[in-house]
Amino acid sequence: VIELQPLLEMLLGWATCGLVVSLLSASMLAHAIRNCSPDSALLQCAPAALNFGVSSLLLKALVQVAAMVAERPETPELWGALVVLAALVLGVRCAAAAPARRAMETLDKL
Repeated sequence: VIELQPLLEMLLGWATCGLVVSLLSASMLAHAIRNCSPDSALLQCAPAALNFGVSSLLLKALVQVAAMVAERPETPELWGALVVLAALVLGVRCAAAAPARRAMETLDKL
C-alpha cells in the first residue's frame, strides 16, 4: 500500500498552494496590465514565470516520488509515477522554451 498522505501534504500544503495562487494572481494582473502597455519586458516574462512555478511543483513531486522509490524499489506504482512525472517535467519545460525565447528577445531589444 502506498502512503500518499505525506506526498500530498508536501505537494499541496499551504505554502505550496500559496505560491501557486500568488503566481497565478500575479500573472493575471500582469496580463491585465499588459493590455495597457504591451512593450513591458516584465510582462513579457509572465508566461515563462508561470511555467517555472508549475515546473517547481512537478520537480518537488518528482523528488518526493524518487525518495519513495528509493525506500521501496519493489513497488511498480511508484516507478510508474516516477516515469509519468519525469515526462510531465520534460513536457512543461519544452513548452516553456518559446515564451522564454520571446522574453529574452524582448530584453535584448531594450
